[in-house]
Order: sequence, then C-alpha cells, then structure tokens
Amino acid sequence: MNKLGRAAASNWPAIACTVGPSSAVAGLAMHAAGQYGDVVALGALGTAGTAGALALASLSKKWSETFSWASGAFSLATLHAGVSALSGWGWPTLYSWVISSGLSFAAYLAYRHHTRHDTHHLDKQIKMTKYQTGLVRLETAQMALAGKLTASTTAIPEPAPVLTGTVLERAIAEALRTRWKTLPLAVRVADTPYGWAASVELPATLTRVQVVKNWDSVSSHLAAERHIRTDKFEVRNGDLPNRVVVHHFDRDLLSDVLPYEPAGPGRTFLDPILLGIDQYGQAAEFETAYRHTIIAGSSDFGKSNLVKLVAFRLAEAGAELYGIDMKSGAPELRQIEPLLSGLATNLEQGRALFEGMLREMDERGEILVEHGDTKWVPEKHGRKPIFVLADELAELVREGDDKGNPLNEGEGKISSPLMSLLARARAFGIHFVLITQTPSKVVFGGTTDGRNNVANRICVRMNEKHLGTMVFGADSGYDPKSLHMPGEFLMQTPTLNSPVHYKAQFISDETCRMEVTRLAEQMAVGSKPRIMVLPPPTGVETNQDKVLHALGKYGRMPRKDIDEATGLTTDQVRRALREIKHLVECHGGADGAPPTYSLRPGGRAALRVVREG
Repeated sequence: MNKLGRAAASNWPAIACTVGPSSAVAGLAMHAAGQYGDVVALGALGTAGTAGALALASLSKKWSETFSWASGAFSLATLHAGVSALSGWGWPTLYSWVISSGLSFAAYLAYRHHTRHDTHHLDKQIKMTKYQTGLVRLETAQMALAGKLTASTTAIPEPAPVLTGTVLERAIAEALRTRWKTLPLAVRVADTPYGWAASVELPATLTRVQVVKNWDSVSSHLAAERHIRTDKFEVRNGDLPNRVVVHHFDRDLLSDVLPYEPAGPGRTFLDPILLGIDQYGQAAEFETAYRHTIIAGSSDFGKSNLVKLVAFRLAEAGAELYGIDMKSGAPELRQIEPLLSGLATNLEQGRALFEGMLREMDERGEILVEHGDTKWVPEKHGRKPIFVLADELAELVREGDDKGNPLNEGEGKISSPLMSLLARARAFGIHFVLITQTPSKVVFGGTTDGRNNVANRICVRMNEKHLGTMVFGADSGYDPKSLHMPGEFLMQTPTLNSPVHYKAQFISDETCRMEVTRLAEQMAVGSKPRIMVLPPPTGVETNQDKVLHALGKYGRMPRKDIDEATGLTTDQVRRALREIKHLVECHGGADGAPPTYSLRPGGRAALRVVREG
C-alpha cells in the first residue's frame, strides 16, 4: 500500500489527466441521457467498443505506441460514459467510474514503463556503440603502430645492446655510439689487398648522409683508441639504403708496378679489354665493340704503354689492326708494326687508308642489307672487326685540310672522310682509337660535339685543365692533374662515370718484343686482311723493295695478292721475285692451288735495311 501511495503521489499529474477527462465525459453522457434517453448510452458503449478494437489493432500491427495507448484510454473513458448514462447517478456509476479510471491509470503507468524501458534500452545501445567505436579506433591505432614497427624492424632491425665481433668491428661500433649515442645494426670487416673494408648497417635513427658527412669525428675516435690514421679513410654509400662502406688504405696499390699478363685464348672482340686495376684492386675493364676510344695525356705518363696494351688485347681477340702515326719515324706505333695490316705515316697514305675504310664500310653495308641486319657481327658476316690506331690524328687533319699544301691539289679536305667514319663506321665493325697529347676539336671530327661519337675516354696526367675538359667535358669531375704516377689513368665509359683512379699493366721493351712476335705468328695463321693497299713508305722505291715490303707486311700470300699489295703488274712482280729469289721462299700449291711466297730469314734482314734506309 505504501508503494501504491508513493506511486500515486509521484504520478498525480497522470491521475488528474486520467480521472478528470473520464469524469467529465461521464457527466456529459449522463446529462445527455437525461434529455435523449438510452441512445446516448448505446452510442458511448459503441464508441468504447470501436476505440478498444482500434487500440488492439494498433498494438498488434505495431502502429504508433502513442496512438495505441490513446485509443485504449479513450475506449475506457467512453465505456465509463456509457455505463454512467444507463445507470444514472449512484453506486453503479461510481463503480464504473472507479474501474475505468483505474484501468486508464494502469494503462498510463504501463505506457510510461514501456517508454522508460525503451529509452533506457536506447541509451544502452548508444553507450555500446560508443564503446565499440572506441575499441575499433584503438585496434586501428594498434594495427598502424604494429605495421610501422614491423616495417622498421623488418628492414632495419633494432641493434643489440651488446658489442660483438672482432676487435676492429667492436671499435667501429663503439665509435659510432660515441658520436651518435646509438649502435649500428651490424659491422663486418674484411681484409683487402689495400688494407681493410667495413660494411656498416645503420639503425633507423641514423642516415648515411650523417655518417659520410661526419666521418671525421668517427675516425678521430678510432685514431685515439686504435691508432688508425685518419687520412687513409674513404667512406661511400653502400648498396642498401641503410649501409655505408668504409675503406681504409694501409697500402697504395696504384704505386706498385703491375706486370703485363696476356689475356689468354678464347677472347673475342665482344669481350671487355682488361687494362689493369683500380685503387681497390678490382679489374679495370672497358668494352671496345661498336665504340670509338680516345687515349690522351702528356708524355712520360704511360700513354704509349696504354696504346700497346690496347693493341695487344685487340690482337688477341682476332681484330684487324691499322695505324696512323704522323710523327717522324712513327715512334708510337713502329714497335707494334708487325701486328698492323697497314701503317700510314704520311698524308698520301692517310688518304689511302680513309678511302679504303670508306670502301670497306660500303661493302659491309651491302652485306648487312643482304642479311637483313643493322649491326656487323664478324662471325656471321665473315669479316673481322677493324680498329684504326690513330696517333696525333690532328696533325694529319691539319696537313690534309691545308689548301696551301701542294699535296692537297685536286683533293678534298681529309677531315670529311674522317668525320663520316667517326659518325657511321661503328655499326659496320670499324672503330677508331684516337691517341693524342693535346686534345682538340680536330680529334673529335672538327667539333666538340664529336665527343658524342667517342664513348670510351682514357687519360693519363695532363698539366692543363682545359685539356681534361676537352676529353671528358666540363663539370665531369675528372681532373687529369690529380694523376701523379706513370701508368695511372682515368677512364670514362657508358658504364663507368665515376672519376676513379686506375693503374695500367706495364709492358717493358723486352715484353713488348716477345709479345709482338707471339701475336704476329698467331695472327699469320688466320685469314689475311682484305682491305687496302697503302702506298709504300719513303725509301721503298724499287720493285724488289716493294715486293719485300708487301711480304713483310702481309706475310705469306699468292702472287695475285702481291700484285695488289704492291700496285705492280704481274710481269713486274714475276721479275722482282726472280731477282730476290734468294730472299723469298716459294711454297708449291697443293691440289691445283697457286703457289705462295714468304720471306726467308735473310729477307727479313733485307726488309729492315729497306725500312731503315
């Protein structure tokens, strides 16, 4: 009862809203019944039934809850009015009023409870949604953090707090920790021909730029702890984003004499040429196939040695070699003349050489068209690769372009065929190796843009900065003045673009003579050169001397080839052979083949007298 009283006290507005309308409707119904009879009561009872049915339908079909409960309350109120109208004033009316009011109040309380329960349930859902949303956000943040940690630890794991490795490896790690308060992930030191090299993997908090830029402080710590000279370090970026490589030079490999070593059998002109080593002891190689090359530098710093080295490598690969040397006596190329199929030492011979090269290029072009190819392949197309070693080509061009020179009367500029060959000959397997002390535009075909036609650039020391710029281009970082020792050189190729110092293998005079003899015999076994006939050098005037010179230059060959090589008629060659038969050996042809001729040992001595004369 106390609870009921407290409920009634706390809900007096609901009681008033329920009892008041119900009593008012009942009073109006009784008043109307006094005037109109029982019809009013029946109408009120019918209305009560209809409203009740509407309330039940609304509840069963889940219409608006407010509409359902309002229909129910209206049904009770009209029921009260109908009973009151039939019975009039008295106990029956009072009883029906109490019942209807109680039921209306109970319905109201039920509605309030249901509404309060729904509100509470909605509040719980809102709170749960917020809680779940917070969980999702927390999990997302955890996943993102875990992803970052996983990525960083996968690529760059956290360093171990304990120093490990050799004494030197621990010293490097300690030096880095002293400078940056962090340990490297790993330090690996390996002995090298020049000293040692360390590969250092850095943690995520330390970049390569920091280490390379501030290595002096690290080396100072090493010097203090391990007595390591700080001026012998070189630090570079490694092959991974978090790796640096530290080189320490206890020995300068470039100061040693590097003896010459033959390349060995099985080489082709497609194989790279080995010249020597770099400052790390790695092989210094470059490719010559389908590329022109320049070798520049001052005298006495190893330029001639590089020329001989390149010639030996090309001869080993089976290439056909020609030479141009305009200096008196041709000192640069005379030592390797037995390896050359032709050596031009004057303007007339230079013109003949260029004209022969142009003819050969045209013939090779026709062969390429027949095969449907665009690049010369010696093994497929049947002719050897050609290399022209041109020493001081600029002098030849100056003489050949001089209109006042009587030798140029009726001739065009010699630079025209040169520029054509430099621009087009590579695809036909014809290459130039340009050799010069003082690079100029003439060496590159008359313009500095001609450097684009010369892919390989090699240079020993030169004292003038602008000469290095002529070879390598401006702002290339290559400084020939930084070279100090003979045999030390810089090299720039399509695959080598860093100004690294190299040291060439050294060829002594005795080694040169032995290697020329060996390679000349090896080349004589192969096919004879099929190019040009150069005019004989000065001093070769008689027909006998011309035949001796041809046999000395081309080796064993039939009389028909001697006719072509000397420019003599068949009868002239036949008479010359009879007169020098004591110097020439005849080899009878087998199976109907024509006889061939070669020099006896006495003939070689006579040839030297002719050349020296």
